[in-house]
Amino acid sequence: MPWNTSSQKKSSNTLSGRHIIPLLRTGLSFNLTTSLTMLLIGFIFADKLTSLLTSRPEMVQLVRITLVLVLIQPLATVAGCTLLGFGNMKDYAIIDVARQLVRTVVSSS
Repeated sequence: MPWNTSSQKKSSNTLSGRHIIPLLRTGLSFNLTTSLTMLLIGFIFADKLTSLLTSRPEMVQLVRITLVLVLIQPLATVAGCTLLGFGNMKDYAIIDVARQLVRTVVSSS
């Protein structure tokens, strides 16, 4: 009777490294594509959106600066979740703290 340990079952049910890299690449490319699309739309319509939402046209430059977060936040989230999934808590914490600092600096402007 062959030995069937729980580690053998676990390893057969998990994704191998050759499956993880394409999955990460696909997720990152989708994330980057949608973020860049939203960033471009935001930059193109920043004047109209700012006047519509705030009725203060002088805020257009601040809105454009803040739109950069549309690109940074999702990429930082993907990187953080990847590191978290691999159990690399130190680098995850560094990315999370950096992301929160950027948000604080932008929101205090």
